Amino acid sequence: MEENKNNIDAEEIKVERHEWPDEIIEKKKKRRGIFVTILVLIVAFFILGFTSAQVISPLRLTGDDSKFNEIENILTKYWYFGKDVENLETLIPDNGFYGMSDVSFIDPHTTYLSAEEIQKYTENLSGTYVGIGVQYYESEDGVLLIDRVFNDSPAELGGIKAGDIMYSVDGVLVEGLTTDEVSSMVRGKSDTEVKMVVLRDNKQVEIIMIRKEVIHSSFGEQLNAETAYIELEQFGETTAKEVANYLAKFKDSKQLIIDLRNNGGGYLKSVIDIASLFLDKDEVVLITEDKAGNKSYEKTIATDTYTFDDIVILVNGGTASASEVLTAALKSHLDNITVVGVNTYGKGTVQQTQMLSDNSAIKFTTAEWFAPDGGKIHDVGIKPDHVVELHKIIAYGFAPYAEGQTYKLDEIGQAVETVQNALDFLGYKVDRRDGYFDQSTDTALRVYQADLNLEVNGIIDGDLYSAITSRTIRQYNENKDKYDLQKNFVLEKLGVK
Repeated sequence: MEENKNNIDAEEIKVERHEWPDEIIEKKKKRRGIFVTILVLIVAFFILGFTSAQVISPLRLTGDDSKFNEIENILTKYWYFGKDVENLETLIPDNGFYGMSDVSFIDPHTTYLSAEEIQKYTENLSGTYVGIGVQYYESEDGVLLIDRVFNDSPAELGGIKAGDIMYSVDGVLVEGLTTDEVSSMVRGKSDTEVKMVVLRDNKQVEIIMIRKEVIHSSFGEQLNAETAYIELEQFGETTAKEVANYLAKFKDSKQLIIDLRNNGGGYLKSVIDIASLFLDKDEVVLITEDKAGNKSYEKTIATDTYTFDDIVILVNGGTASASEVLTAALKSHLDNITVVGVNTYGKGTVQQTQMLSDNSAIKFTTAEWFAPDGGKIHDVGIKPDHVVELHKIIAYGFAPYAEGQTYKLDEIGQAVETVQNALDFLGYKVDRRDGYFDQSTDTALRVYQADLNLEVNGIIDGDLYSAITSRTIRQYNENKDKYDLQKNFVLEKLGVK
């Protein structure tokens, strides 16, 4: 996917989408996340969470003689191993602030953020980049296959189509190049020319495009005359406008699929604007309750609306926060909504970010939000009308692999469970997928090693783990129509196939 996938007015409340460290940890606890990694031109990361990013005036620490400052002074000046620590003068106080704000046993979404972290995670707020607007992956035979062409992008205007194979960029063959190298070739200054040759039906097609800023947080396509599909990756600054453009194109469709899987949140304003495209003015989108028990009601605005006979929303364990707001709002007000997938994440709290004097920040929970009917979302989530699960390797992804670790018969480990699931996904027979390396796992692994001309030793090591996870990713990307059981269920339900 081509994608590079703060000081804000105190009166402007936003629901920003950064991937905060605390939320990364919490997300890993609840679900390891799909590792269906698409090799892309630029990648942008955003938050899993419903965050109010109202930034209040900086705070300053007082009391130079406090115990905190005494300890900081001792460690900074006299700690022996401090000589080996880069940026010791910021590491010591940051560690103290992390500890002070660690209330994860009650609220995992309240945390301290160092100046470095706050800078890193706010740089990608806009989600914009200068490029051509395509998504691609490396296929099983090593070619770079264009998977998606984004709406109104230079690629779409130039005539690139999904299914094209990247052949060269500005006369340089892409075969054998890394994705980073191809990315740097495609990116450039706005309004500059890039020439790409693609293979289409075994013929070379030359396409000249003018790079421009591409803002993409959604993807849409017309599946057939009656059915349209929109996938929302986040609720960014431009998402509502993107969705409105798609809906205008799809206005004659009778059925709409909204895919919110793995969409972890975004701006509250974006959610309200999108809900307003489906609902009448002044309909409640969500209810928030603060520490004192005061309730406030966020409502839709007046805008053009679009109606469909049937709307199906796809959700999973990564559907969180702002995505849950939209799902709950549409389901509360429309009687033609069907939710398909598995239970959503269940993040029903609102966070606020307060900048500190040194450009670090503290993010803390200020309220809980509820569905328009008052239904609780936090730690509960939204239960789908039709529960449809994906293969475990797709739904939960890959466990981390410790460098130098190996596994063999009768040993146990999370990496073993990943390999078992991958083997099952790839069509090799295993009797169990719980992390215990049994005889069936050994047999299946040896067959897999033989099929790929690897050393047949029945041992899981780093190279084997990398090979099997990579093969799993490619298998999924080249056969999405086969493995996406949730989307297939919806398509069948709507009569698309």
